[in-house]
Amino acid sequence: MSCFPFLQALVKGMRAKIEKDNEERPPEEADFLSLHLLAEKEWIETLNLLPFQAYYHELSEEDVKNVFSAHRAMKNLKLESVDIYICLTDSLVDASMGKSLGASVKAGFSGGKNALLFNRKTGRLKGRHLVEQYHALLPLLLDQVPEEPAKGFSRELTPLREDWRDNPYYVVNLSAKDGEIEQYWKEFFSFVEGENFVLVCDGLESQLQRESLTEFLKTLNAQNVYSVFELEDMIEFAKLVAYSQSFITIDSPLAHIAAYCGGHTHFLRKNEPIQKSGPVYFLGEVRYFNLNEPYYREGASIAYHKVFDEIFKFIDAKAKEREK
Repeated sequence: MSCFPFLQALVKGMRAKIEKDNEERPPEEADFLSLHLLAEKEWIETLNLLPFQAYYHELSEEDVKNVFSAHRAMKNLKLESVDIYICLTDSLVDASMGKSLGASVKAGFSGGKNALLFNRKTGRLKGRHLVEQYHALLPLLLDQVPEEPAKGFSRELTPLREDWRDNPYYVVNLSAKDGEIEQYWKEFFSFVEGENFVLVCDGLESQLQRESLTEFLKTLNAQNVYSVFELEDMIEFAKLVAYSQSFITIDSPLAHIAAYCGGHTHFLRKNEPIQKSGPVYFLGEVRYFNLNEPYYREGASIAYHKVFDEIFKFIDAKAKEREK
């Protein structure tokens, strides 16, 4: 999803360019923007969150296995008169797709053999955030380019729960290990009372989520209200987190969806390099916490206790706001 701010800037710039070019043309000769996005299956659904219309093409693992399978996949798309192909990866296979599509302009990052397949290219901004790296491609494609990347924002979403104002809720993505929800979450819920929580768990197989989450909530502090949400439809999940009090998660791509949709997020990270790929260029407010703590106490790291204390303060402040 780090490419979404780039795509939004690209579409805005392309539309402005086409509008300017069409000023002196008769309507029957006017150009229009037809955008086709290629993505692998796992996250192609999230493209529906983009605030503009486009054609989406799902690529299977077999399609991107090698340049020959990619060539066959591109021919099967039956796209005619491709003007511009943009590659956002460093993959030779991905770069070859532009040639297979017969694009007159093939843009991407220089470096490696794939650069030989581009006629417009630029170097990666090493050590910079992915959003900034993608932004560096815009001068290859647009006449006017904003100096800094703008924040990405989703299309307008309808609330999944109609009573979200009267019954505010928190969405918590429970981390799992070896197919089991990690037990320190019981301690988390034991320190909160009178709140409404929606439980999700992207660390469990889809067929296990409802049963595991339902059994787990039976062990939690009964002074709160709990419900379960199965992660089957990412657009429905986006509607859920966009209107939540906050989304609480550990190292998950779901944090990007929440932030992109304007939701508030508590992002507990262990492995994600925020400086390079975190959701820092999205509309929603994100509070970042570092869980890389080498010390442990009672099965959970001291870092968890420190982070949970900060979240409890946030929840308490929200409760006092509602009382007022």
